[in-house]
Amino acid sequence: MKSSVLKQKGSILITTLIFVTIFVVIAGGLLSLVNQQKKLSLQRKAQAQALQIAEAGVNYYRWHLAHAIEDYADGSGQTGCNPCGPYTHEYYDPSGGLIGYFALTITPPSPTYPGSTIVKIKSTGWTTDYPNTKRHVAVSFGLPSLARFTTVVHNNLSYGTGSETFGPVHSNGGVKFDGVAHNLISSALSRYWYDSAWRDGVWTSQSGESDIFLAGKSFPVPPIDFAGFTQNLNTMKTAAASGYLIGPSGYQGYHVQLLNDQTFRYRTVATKTADCNNEPTGGIGSYNGDWTTRSIPENGLIFFQDNVWIDGQINDSRVTVVAAKEPLDTGTADIFLNNDLLYTNKDGGDTIGLLAQRNVVIGLYSEDDLEIDAILIAKNGARYRPDYGNVFACGATVTRNEFTIYGTTISYLTPYMSSGSSGYQIRNYIYDANTLYAPPPFFPTSGEYDFLRWEEILKDESY
Repeated sequence: MKSSVLKQKGSILITTLIFVTIFVVIAGGLLSLVNQQKKLSLQRKAQAQALQIAEAGVNYYRWHLAHAIEDYADGSGQTGCNPCGPYTHEYYDPSGGLIGYFALTITPPSPTYPGSTIVKIKSTGWTTDYPNTKRHVAVSFGLPSLARFTTVVHNNLSYGTGSETFGPVHSNGGVKFDGVAHNLISSALSRYWYDSAWRDGVWTSQSGESDIFLAGKSFPVPPIDFAGFTQNLNTMKTAAASGYLIGPSGYQGYHVQLLNDQTFRYRTVATKTADCNNEPTGGIGSYNGDWTTRSIPENGLIFFQDNVWIDGQINDSRVTVVAAKEPLDTGTADIFLNNDLLYTNKDGGDTIGLLAQRNVVIGLYSEDDLEIDAILIAKNGARYRPDYGNVFACGATVTRNEFTIYGTTISYLTPYMSSGSSGYQIRNYIYDANTLYAPPPFFPTSGEYDFLRWEEILKDESY
């Protein structure tokens, strides 16, 4: 009997030990699982924080660029770097506790794409608790240029019924628009005096505004700073030491032809055609000397200290041509356009900027169907075709058929291409969206950097 009792007790003990062992194993497994889940949760938290820290680095550098537009070295003073960095910063929580770091690598605008304002930033973030858990963010920012408009004018602006615009239009004065506007028309004025009456900043004399302003109108909006263009001329003249700085001709100016093999040529204009009806006809009478051919410089800047007649066609080139005499703020150099000035590629690869110290003039003998692919600035004057009166005054070419500009006009005074019976009967103003963040070299920009692109990338992935 005793033996039976002892056997039963032994069986119970063994069974208990088995159950205890199973419980310990299960409990250990559960504790291990809980621990692993906790670690995984902390890792996931660290991953999320690393991404947030990386994004904080991007936001920091956008703020930095707003205060130092062309500093791509994080205030370190480093020059000639491409890319620049990495530059490491500590990252604190709101209570002042250090929770991680971000490292920034900044790629300046491409030197092989003169005029571009696009900056690329790679930001890598990590926490102090998990320094090997890193996230990488790549972003692109662009500084908008005045080429975001089809037309920018300091003075009042008026479009006739034969006008059609395909990009934004802005005036620091008032805007009368009687054509067809496919994009926004804006004015810095709420009201202005025009034709013996007070008018809205943007208005039309035609019935049915909805058929005129297809994308609407906006007024008043902040004005564009034209005074800053003088400083741009000083900057350009200094930079032309690395491009081409061509002195006064001693005659009327230079005829410049842009060529499709990344070169240009120029020749001295000895005489120009006589005025008609008290207006410049803008033609070339005779030359002095032969053509000089040069390669378009790496920085894309060609600065003539005289008047310029220009035409031609480029292919895979980005170039700015300046006509400016001393003193730079009040000189009277003009640019004359009589023949086509064209891009081979309208995908952003080709860009022409023309900056006239005074006027951009389309002359009496200009082509019947004239196309200008360029960003134009008439700093102190206007882009215009003079009013030559009628055919009895200046001949059959007072009236021309069609004018097309693919780009932007920036004009201090009111631009016009038709006046009375003189000028172009059809005027097309087409916006080149490629120049918004990649205008011609050294052209003016405005505002703050815009966010263009965001992506999370792998450690060594290109962006």
